[in-house]
Amino acid sequence: MPDKLYTAGELAKMAGVSLRTVRFYDSKGILKPIAHSDSGYRYYDCNSVERLQKILMMKFIGFSLEQIQQIMSSDGDSVKLSLAAQKNLLLEKKAHIEAIISALDEAQGIEGDELWEKLSEIMKFTAQKEKIITQYADDSNLQRRINIHAYSTAETPWMQWVFDRLEISGGMKILEIGCGNALLWRENIDRIPENTEIYLTDYSQGMVESAENLLSELKPETDSRGIKFRFGTADANDLKICGKYDLVIANHVLYHVRERGKLLERVHDMLTDGGRFCCTTIGQFHMEELNRMLTEFSGEIQSPFFEMSDEFTLENGGGLLEKVFGRVEKEEQDSNLIVDDARAIYDYVYSYPGNVKEILDKRGGDFIAMIREKIEKEGAMFIRKSQGIFTCSK
Repeated sequence: MPDKLYTAGELAKMAGVSLRTVRFYDSKGILKPIAHSDSGYRYYDCNSVERLQKILMMKFIGFSLEQIQQIMSSDGDSVKLSLAAQKNLLLEKKAHIEAIISALDEAQGIEGDELWEKLSEIMKFTAQKEKIITQYADDSNLQRRINIHAYSTAETPWMQWVFDRLEISGGMKILEIGCGNALLWRENIDRIPENTEIYLTDYSQGMVESAENLLSELKPETDSRGIKFRFGTADANDLKICGKYDLVIANHVLYHVRERGKLLERVHDMLTDGGRFCCTTIGQFHMEELNRMLTEFSGEIQSPFFEMSDEFTLENGGGLLEKVFGRVEKEEQDSNLIVDDARAIYDYVYSYPGNVKEILDKRGGDFIAMIREKIEKEGAMFIRKSQGIFTCSK
């Protein structure tokens, strides 16, 4: 037995916490005593003191109890990755708070009933946005959403289909708003013309880092052709990017933007003479069969994505764009999904923001059984897709 042992009370005093806190971490299995006295007193050693300090530091940083349990049993590299992920999440929350402050500043200039309408709008938007931020702090949920599209009936995969319509030529200066994990560029890396400069931005620092890490692997190839990628975080609600661009891209982004009109005006001003703005979105009945199944499975499902996506669709987006741009053209991809893999469908739904994850964590087995029953009955699940692109010019 070690020379120096401490009771739970002594350990609590050394760490500056209550005895109840020490007992709580003991009950959760992350701060177990190394010995017990005959009368039942818990004893701890110097390693216990260090372990408790680590737990308290992680709690201060903002890790959940579940995350702390995982980290305490991980190696050094895993801890570093967890810290990096937490840093990204805190940066997202910081940007989120700054956006709320900006919106409140705007509301102070409004009076009467319009003030309350504005505050209601801010509350609704910020609640939705916070759920989106949590879901897309990194590219794990985005990848779940991408995987299902391997079952598309389209002749050309979505990212290649979009790239075909961007009409990129050598020497162009391009800005992408909401780049995600840069899949658009990874899937078309060999088709990017020489001497193209591409600035990739996203609201999420985690997404930007994923994009940068992914494209860094292709740097020898892009350098040899004079292709330059730059990366940065940017809030589409208050886009503070200088310079002129020949092409601005927003791929499935505009329905997330509250200050949509403000952004479109900003993009218009950023375009060079002859420049174009290309934005993709979904239609009103996109994934209708899957969303209906999810609603039938649980009436408790709440996902802000359903409501937010209605704000800018293939049906109403053209009218909004025509208020800013002189010419607006729309093209819809001919594509649906025929999926015979229940797991691919489940993973896609699991990526939804809102309380979907929480419900599936409890009843996921029932939902995947529901999907499998449908696939066994029909051979595969048909899911309609409705997505396309608007091409705008001054």
